[in-house]
Amino acid sequence: MCAELGRRLPGARLRLFAPLGGERAMVMNAGWPIEPLGAHEPGRLAELAAALDLVVVGGGELVHTLDWVLAVAYGLPADALAARRPTAFFLDGLGPDLERTCPVVWSGLGVPFELGPEEAARARAALAGRPYVSVRDAGSRERLRRAGVTREVAVVPDCALLLPRLFSSAGLSAALDALRGAGRYPREGAPVVVHGHAGMLPVVEQVARAVESVREGRPVVLLSVFPAAGDCRFAAALAPLLRGEVRLMPDLAAPEQVAAAVAGAGAVVATSLHVSITAVAYGRPLLVVNLDERAKVDGFAESVGLEACVARTPEEVAGRIGPALARSAPAGALAEAHARLDAHFDRIAALAAGLSREPARSSP
Repeated sequence: MCAELGRRLPGARLRLFAPLGGERAMVMNAGWPIEPLGAHEPGRLAELAAALDLVVVGGGELVHTLDWVLAVAYGLPADALAARRPTAFFLDGLGPDLERTCPVVWSGLGVPFELGPEEAARARAALAGRPYVSVRDAGSRERLRRAGVTREVAVVPDCALLLPRLFSSAGLSAALDALRGAGRYPREGAPVVVHGHAGMLPVVEQVARAVESVREGRPVVLLSVFPAAGDCRFAAALAPLLRGEVRLMPDLAAPEQVAAAVAGAGAVVATSLHVSITAVAYGRPLLVVNLDERAKVDGFAESVGLEACVARTPEEVAGRIGPALARSAPAGALAEAHARLDAHFDRIAALAAGLSREPARSSP
């Protein structure tokens, strides 16, 4: 998102915020100067409104009030962020008074759960006066509608589909060379890249058999992207069940390493939405394992014409892996997604350019 806005707003200063920022860096944020949001309280909200021209909230499944989910993602105790209330920044923003001078927009957010009465009231109040609101899938928009939100809500593809614009070919080649040098990626051949989480442990044997049925002698690379979800545990359980060459990616692979591993693959089997999106972005055949029936996964697959490449039961993993890995996303669907994303970022950039109060001010 920042790269796309930066290209459109070359004179703007972009500031990045996250619940803990640099206080507790996450591997996915490596190399970015990220500031902590602080606590969602009047003084901090006024400070942000005075310093910024526009607040862009996104992306990810952030529209909820479960602060403990974010704490766990940081590897902290469940109550560690209770006092800061970071989810209030995403749901409530700065509040209607401050947003008159510093508007807030949503950029492709997800609404992972039905909103309760109190959350629904907050969403209606927060979104009523926003200049632009967008979500990542039709399911999220429907949840907002069921919560009583009547304003226009756009549905935009996930901006990770633009990864090839962010990472250069030279950068990906260098990342892949480093992985090969560390013994994390095969030196020859386009491997089958597999990602799973702890929720798939009960079906690890079925996954192993399915992967073996299509690998055709190719190496297998096991990818971990979110340790808190038990990715490493699944990889450790799957590895001894596979024959032939098996490589394990680093437990905390950086985003460019993940992109390089997927871009160099011959096929991808994944539970992670963003690993799946990365596979589509680089044109790699894909089977998405969605045993917990996440609406965001189904919505993404539908948006790129890959509904038949989603497995929702262990039996479907076995039955769909062959046909899924024999195809990739239709080129037309990917081109349409890129066009919609360009229009989306053009709209946000136009808002930011029209709101700037002085040249040195910023848009996060």
